[in-house]
Amino acid sequence: MVKRSTWLLIVILLLAVGAYFLLEKFPGASSGAATPLPTPAFLIVEGEHGKLSVIEISDATMIDRVRLERMSDGQWQILLPTTGQVDQGQVEAAETQLFAMRILTPLETAPDFAAIGLAQPAYRILLVFVDGYEQEILVGSETVTGSGYYVRMDDTVYVISAITANAVLNLLNHPPYVPTAAPTLVSPTETATPTFDAVPANGTGTPSATSTP
Repeated sequence: MVKRSTWLLIVILLLAVGAYFLLEKFPGASSGAATPLPTPAFLIVEGEHGKLSVIEISDATMIDRVRLERMSDGQWQILLPTTGQVDQGQVEAAETQLFAMRILTPLETAPDFAAIGLAQPAYRILLVFVDGYEQEILVGSETVTGSGYYVRMDDTVYVISAITANAVLNLLNHPPYVPTAAPTLVSPTETATPTFDAVPANGTGTPSATSTP
């Protein structure tokens, strides 16, 4: 008759063998946790409303302001500070940066607005999408490390990447007008220097002009 202790050893051995084959087939099972998935990048400007039709950036005083609008032909035009043609590639690059503006940290409890520059924001970004949706982003101070900005949107405070933010805010300091052609240098015109013929016997001479550069 097989003793109870012998049966117990057999059961333990079978469990050990089963666990071995399970680990060989599913190596991740030993940790008891699923393979971690990459953390999604949270963007402050979502693309669910389609393309942008207006990009407007202003400073705290609202005196310095640049406003860009997409025309019916799909081309961008600048309306502020003065109307003019724009460098389409530069504006499209800024639009790409807007849609890539990543949230580094959402702040559930925002610090005092004055301490992070949001009591009187340094910049205001107004975006209007083709479907009419408007989005306002208020930009405050840089973070201590300089890697981000404090921003406020829809009563929530975030820290966003400084790299993409600076690429957009640069439009205010350097509006994307089409560069004007450099003036063509005109060679100096030739000037006539009067000379006199040899003096005749009567003491008078007739001036003649010779051309010198």
